[in-house]
Amino acid sequence: MVKNGFSGMLIPEGDTGVFAESILDLTGSREKCEYIGSNAYNEVVSNFSRENWVRVMRDTFNEILKDRVSIDDNRFSEAGINK
Repeated sequence: MVKNGFSGMLIPEGDTGVFAESILDLTGSREKCEYIGSNAYNEVVSNFSRENWVRVMRDTFNEILKDRVSIDDNRFSEAGINK
């Protein structure tokens, strides 16, 4: 999720004035661009890794199928994917 001023800039839909102000703000501050870019990168790395995706999918499938079958965690370990 984009956090305004931290990992991106949130602009109200259709508000070209705020959009233009945000562009000018970013072009006027290399430090702010680097700050937002670094934070956005870190958010993606920590929240969208393969391991995290597999964990979320496994937990989702286990919740859906909890009374029927459980996904075998050994298959994930054998594939080199941790919980």
